[in-house]
Amino acid sequence: MDIIYCGYFATYEAYLCALIHIGMEFDCYSMYSYFELCRKYSKQFGNLIFVGLDHELNRVYAMGCKEFTDVIINSQSSFREIYDIGNDIKHIDTTKISTSLPHIIEKIGDNAHLYSAAKWLFYYWCRRMYPRARYFVKNETGLFNSE
Repeated sequence: MDIIYCGYFATYEAYLCALIHIGMEFDCYSMYSYFELCRKYSKQFGNLIFVGLDHELNRVYAMGCKEFTDVIINSQSSFREIYDIGNDIKHIDTTKISTSLPHIIEKIGDNAHLYSAAKWLFYYWCRRMYPRARYFVKNETGLFNSE
């Protein structure tokens, strides 16, 4: 099975939920590399970003959809039918837990003078969003039920 976390941006809520799904934890170094990944790939709308395999060997992806989540999901389903691709796909919409802070980070991060502020806001967003995203992944997938 393929599990695709869909959000406005591919690398903020969707990617964070996908990382949590495969069991990744954060430290200071990984947060810095995560910020750089967000800055580099956040505007890749419609592209699948492979995150890893979960404990059941399901492939986990993140995908940015902007406001077109339903359109992209329907087109992926149609391509699967047309080309007879047999993998089951589960789409999980992360816009339910999205905040406006990634939009602000993206806007001010484009300005070289505000790059440090964007980085600080990203760390703040990540610390605040992690527990919320973990709870969301738990509810949507049933992971962490043994805790």
